[in-house]
Amino acid sequence: MPTEERERVTHNCTPNVPGPQNARGDFIQCSDTATDEATRKFFKLPPPEYMTGFAQDPTYGDHAIVGHGIHLLPATDMAPGGPA
Repeated sequence: MPTEERERVTHNCTPNVPGPQNARGDFIQCSDTATDEATRKFFKLPPPEYMTGFAQDPTYGDHAIVGHGIHLLPATDMAPGGPA
């Protein structure tokens, strides 16, 4: 995905407050409990065949970050005894 498209799609969500902030003091982690469309789009995952080897981590709001999208983790990290 081109940078411009990613930034257009991920520029806004309902953030976790309190939560992580950027250098300007903006809250940047999307709430995984918000129901508005701007936030829910962060949590729409691609079909499983495009996620081979990766898993969604529901800890700390699923790691959905403004300007980035949702961060998936290597499935091996999520396995029992893995680092995640």
